[in-house]
Order: sequence, then C-alpha cells, then structure tokens
Amino acid sequence: MCLTDKSTIIMADGTGLAAAHADASKTKPSPRPLQIIRLGTAEENYSFHLEQANLDSIMAQVPSDMKVAVVSVVGAFRTGKSFLLTFLLRYLRYGSVLDDSEDWMTAAGDVREGNINEKVLAGDDGRNALESSFQWRAGKERTTTGIWMWSEAFVRRVANGEEVAVLLMDTQGMFDNETSMNLTACIFGLSTLLSSYQIYNVQNRIQEDNLQHLALFSEYGRIALAGEAGKLVRQGNKQGDEGADKGLEEKSEGGMEAEELMLPDEDEIPFQRVEFLVRDWMDFDEDLPFHQLKEEMDSYLQDVIEKGSVKDLRQTREQILGCFQKVRCFVLPHPGLEVPKKAYSGEVALINPFFRRLLNHYAREVFGPELEAKRIHKRDLTAPELRQYVSSYVEMFKSGTRFPEAQTMLEATASANNQNATQLALSKYKGEMDAYCGPRVYEYRKVDDFMAHHRACKDAALQLFDSTATIGRKAQVREFRVRVLDEIEDLFSRYEEANANRNPFRNFEYYALPLLVALAAFVMRWIADLESTCSLERRYLCTNVSNAMGHVYVFLITFILILSFNRVKLFVDYVRQVVPVLLGMDRMHLKKA
Repeated sequence: MCLTDKSTIIMADGTGLAAAHADASKTKPSPRPLQIIRLGTAEENYSFHLEQANLDSIMAQVPSDMKVAVVSVVGAFRTGKSFLLTFLLRYLRYGSVLDDSEDWMTAAGDVREGNINEKVLAGDDGRNALESSFQWRAGKERTTTGIWMWSEAFVRRVANGEEVAVLLMDTQGMFDNETSMNLTACIFGLSTLLSSYQIYNVQNRIQEDNLQHLALFSEYGRIALAGEAGKLVRQGNKQGDEGADKGLEEKSEGGMEAEELMLPDEDEIPFQRVEFLVRDWMDFDEDLPFHQLKEEMDSYLQDVIEKGSVKDLRQTREQILGCFQKVRCFVLPHPGLEVPKKAYSGEVALINPFFRRLLNHYAREVFGPELEAKRIHKRDLTAPELRQYVSSYVEMFKSGTRFPEAQTMLEATASANNQNATQLALSKYKGEMDAYCGPRVYEYRKVDDFMAHHRACKDAALQLFDSTATIGRKAQVREFRVRVLDEIEDLFSRYEEANANRNPFRNFEYYALPLLVALAAFVMRWIADLESTCSLERRYLCTNVSNAMGHVYVFLITFILILSFNRVKLFVDYVRQVVPVLLGMDRMHLKKA
C-alpha cells in the first residue's frame, strides 16, 4: 500500500486505488520525482546542495513514528536504472501480494510515465511523462543528475509483521565522462549512507572493476564507523602514555579527545544490503522454473566471491563483505531490441517476455518480507530521524571535489544521532507530563505527587537519551545531555506554573485581608441596621454608616471576583467535566440495582 496523504492508505493488493488517487489529486500535487540533492557547477566547486523543501515534503508523507526503508539504484550511466525504477513504481502502485501475475505491468497501459523519448514528448501525454515517474530515455546522453527521490511513500509489511514506509531513490550515473572519480565516489557514498537496500546496476556480468569500485566507494564508511575511529582511540591512548611523564594531555587530530571517543561495536557492519543487478544476462535456460534460475544466480555470486584467491582480489571481497550485512545477486536478460531505440514509446508488448517474467519476480523480492527499515548503529530510523541524517551527510559532502575525511563521517553521524536522541528524550518527557498535568488536564496535583512524577519522567527521558546517544565524542554527548536537562528544566517550570494556577488556595493570603475587611463591613452594616442599636437621634448617622459599609463590602467582593475570574472559570470547567461523570456513575448503579 502507499501513503497518498496523512489520512489515506492504499492497500498493496490495489483495493481502493482509483478512488484514493482521485481523492488525493484534489488535495495535493500528483506524486512526482523530487531532487533532494543537487550537484553544483564548477564555479560552485561541485558542492552538494540539499533541496530542503523537497526533502521535507517527502518526509511529511510518512507518520512520524513509522520506520522508513530506502531503496536506491546506483551504477554506470545509461544502463537502465531509471527504467527499472519506473517498473518498481508500477509494482508498488498496482502489484498485489495475493498473486504472482504480471498484471501490474500493464495496469496503466504502455509505459509512458517517465519516458522522455521524443516520440512520447511530442504526444498529448508528454508533460505527464516528464513528471509521472523517474525520467528515462534511449540514447547516449545522461538523464539523471544529483540524487532524486519519489515524493510518495509506500507502505509494506515486513517479516516481523511491522509496517514500514518505502522511499525510492535514483542517483546520477557513474563514469559519464563528465564527472570526476572523487565526485562519483561522493555520489555513490551518499547513496550508500542513505539507503537500506542498495541496488548496484551492472552490465552483462559482475566484473572485477565493479567489485573494486564498490569496495572503494563503501570501504571508507566502514573505516569511519569502526576501524578509523578505533585507530584514533589506540593512538590517543599511546600518546597519553608517552606524554604522562610530561603531564600533557595528548589529543588526536582536530583537537578531539581520542580517549573519550564512543564507538559502535567493533563487529558492527555499517551498511545493510547491496544487490548486484546484472543487466542483459545471456547465460540462461529460459525453460527452467524460477527457483532453479535463482539457484543459478546464487551460485554465480558465490563463484565471483570465491574466485578472489589472489591477495588483492581477496582483499577487495573482504572489504565488501565487511561493509554490507547482506550481499546478493539477481540477473535480468535484455529487455528486447526495441526498448533501446529512440522511437520506443513504452509498449509493454515489445518487452522481452522472459525479461518481464524475471522482473515480476524481482519486484516481489525487493519489496517482500525481507525488506528492512534503514538502520544506523542498530537503530531503525523514522522519517524525522532520516531527515536529520540526510541533512548532516549532505553538509559533510559540501565540497564535491574531495573525499570527506573518515573522522568527518563519524562526527556527522554522531551529531545527527545526538540530535535525534535529544528530540526523542524531550518528546518522551513532554508526552508523559502532558498526560499528567498538561493543558488538557484541569485537576490540581499535590506538590509531592507532582515532583515525584517530574523526577520519574526526567529519569525516563535521560535513560532514553543515554541508550540512543551511543556514538561520537563523550564531550559532545555530554553537551547534548546538558541541553536535554536545560530543556527539561524549562519545561518543568512551565508545568509547575500551570499546576500552581490550578490550586484553588493559591495566593489566598492576597484575598484574606480584603475578605476580612468585607466581612467586617457587612457586620457593621448589619449592626447599624438594628433598631436596638440606633436611637431616633442617631438614625441619620446609622443610615450613612450602613450605606458606606454596604458600598465597601460590595466593592471588595466585586474586586475579589474580578481578580479570581480565571480561577472561577477553571472551577466551572472542572465542574462541567465532573458532573457528567458522576451522573453516569449514578446511572450505572441504578442499572445494576
């Protein structure tokens, strides 16, 4: 199913699809590809620029507490990455988990969406082709630049029964004769950092240069998150020992206290899944059932991995296996001779039937139960958390002309993780305090009970922060922890003031003297009005005294009522809430009787 807006969920079997799309189209723009990372010009030093508004609009489609999976496609330019994504989008829109048919491929007719071949653009639906999918076309010119993400989130149920939001991401093709190797590495690295399912699109077969590029572009991530940080710790400890006699505090490069670095587990593999998708594969027996074809794919990958007996080849494979928790392989035959032509206008019937057969299996495998949410340091990310990581990583890759330092990678990850931990801790404190004494609560809480609940909420929030902020420098973590404490104290002051305002006896001393004076005036007037008190000779004086005392206590009572108006209003609101409850309880007792 897919999220068309915050209130509309479309089931994966297609139920309610047309109606939901019709309703959604009335309230918001149609789903389309949005560029989230733009590549600067030579004058801008090829720096990466985050398109914040586009990223925010995509993440807003996902409920804030739902976990997010990111499926990305990378590979050399002009190898059919965007064409593949168009079909994956079709499956997410129209595919059903209730059968294995290929009906989803033709559910919307010919493949016009994203098709920017001249024949399609010249037609009536040319504009629709530009915006209705990731753009693709025949020819030798590159189509995609930077990193793009589909604006619509799709929801899939994974192996543990949980629902995750799926986002599709398209990246600029590598080795396009216009992009330097360092810039290519940065693009690939960003895609790897952001995705939970990385599809590495290769042509014909998995060649040694494909493996070397993958190892090169992903190894620095493993170094940043584990090896390099551990080396800095060891260097820091060694320097500390050597400088102990001199009484000096040795620090690592950049002034960082290496001995205080908090590291992920040594055996933690940083990235989740990479899948070699081999295009235009020819070594197939088309008559074999799919399970045998899949066994051949697995066997082929195993052969590629095991063939690296020479030292440098073996090291390449070890680097890949050390960077990705799962390394898989899937192969697709050529889609047919008509598809690469510039005149191809998207006719599904012209696509090789064997290609369609395997593509059907592949789409179901990608978005099947094995799909996982994006995970960083053993923590599944929600949309707000992923948004924070995207911002941090783009800032880290600000200069596209150079590869970022490994330690910069760790710092960016730690900073984003600490900010997420801060938001989680504060949200937990606010949520529990709001439920106990927030704006919707009218009951006054005793001071002892209020303080006990505050301390319990504060401890729970700090415990959540400590369990989440587990990477980076200890000094940085402490800094964020202090921020959490400051924010909690500020929130506590507001809750304390709000609760005090509900105390019916608050500031009673300010009302006591006016009340006593009003009472005395009332008594004096009552005495002045007694016939036994005033004789005929004093009647005039008694009348004046009575009138004066009457004015005094009426004035004081009115003054007190004005001052306590808000308190009286709170009391009336409270009574309105309590009375229906009490009446309901009485009715229940009568029914039982």
